[in-house]
Amino acid sequence: MQHLNKNLVNTHPSKDPVSYLSRGIKLLDKKDHIHDGYLYVGKANDLKAVLSKDSEIAKPICVVSAGRCEFFNDKNPIPEQLFLIETNLDLIPLYNLTQDCYHRTVNQKPTKPGELFLNNAFQNLLTDILDSRVTDSDEIKKYLVKNNLDTSSYFRLYALRFNSTTHTGSIAWNYLLSTMQQIFPSSYTATYSDAIVILDRNANKNPNFKVNEEAIRPLLEQYDGYFGVGNICGHLVSIPAVYSQIMAGINYGIEIDPKERIYYYEDYAMYQLVELALEAANRGMHTRNPIHLMNNEAVSLLEHDARHNDNLLSVLDCYLLHNCNLKETSDALFIHRNTLRNKLDKIEQVMGCQLGNPNLEERLRFSCTTYRYMTKVLKADPLKLRRNSEQPD
Repeated sequence: MQHLNKNLVNTHPSKDPVSYLSRGIKLLDKKDHIHDGYLYVGKANDLKAVLSKDSEIAKPICVVSAGRCEFFNDKNPIPEQLFLIETNLDLIPLYNLTQDCYHRTVNQKPTKPGELFLNNAFQNLLTDILDSRVTDSDEIKKYLVKNNLDTSSYFRLYALRFNSTTHTGSIAWNYLLSTMQQIFPSSYTATYSDAIVILDRNANKNPNFKVNEEAIRPLLEQYDGYFGVGNICGHLVSIPAVYSQIMAGINYGIEIDPKERIYYYEDYAMYQLVELALEAANRGMHTRNPIHLMNNEAVSLLEHDARHNDNLLSVLDCYLLHNCNLKETSDALFIHRNTLRNKLDKIEQVMGCQLGNPNLEERLRFSCTTYRYMTKVLKADPLKLRRNSEQPD
């Protein structure tokens, strides 16, 4: 309990029961039964569910809870055999910290390499930065120096998160932390909000950079996880923004490319820009209908395709994505170049203007991205959205 320090909320009873436990630590599973000799770590609601099945505890057990167990009261007192330690930590940081406490208290020796791949100094710093408790660059630099953490200028952030249906008790957190440390040997690893966060101090600035997907993908398939790759950054104070981008990239990736499990933020950044533009439109234009972000020329193609069962907007999108290169576009669409030329002529006819104008093509690119956002992320028909509602579902 000394190690829990400022995260400690309350204990019942007041003495520390950890030294009486011999079988190790387990994550509390509301579907399972409790057994003596373990130190359980779990959410308050999971403890409530378990106690509803095991109303009488035969032997003393210890539970460290993520959050207060407010369901205990005068009418529903804490069982006599339950040693309860309440904290204000989230589940996974609490689990890692409790493991560290257990090894230090029960074994009376530091954790061996491989047992807990977690830098507590970095864990605390990351949590404070992401929770906005630390926002000053100078304060961060002093913390780095004080705790002998590398102060390299540039880093790349990664995050490994799991499917929302995956029970956290089925995840081998230490194994994953240690494996991430092996894949990224120049990194710091930590946990935050049921995700693993990796700060790679050996940032590769190659624009075509790829992580070791062969090593990462089997882990993602085994634990039903997703891996997000952020952009290079030079200031730790920017971690909240980069982390938010990574999580957004994963969310867009799951919607657009569900078979993939490794998502690079830059591949999906434009969708976040569309979403941010929609938020601004909601404030300034009183609409969240994405079609208002498209220019007239793109909307005319959209309406033409709906009337004639055509695909001119999709052809234009592919053409712009391939930098207006005829050969690359025709190869991507599996059509002859002459067929593509005819399509482009038709596109110009419907739009009432010619391609080649930089300002027009810039607007068309964003309009095509907005169209993809509507169809692939919102899973909605843009024209139905326009006719039926100013607010997409």
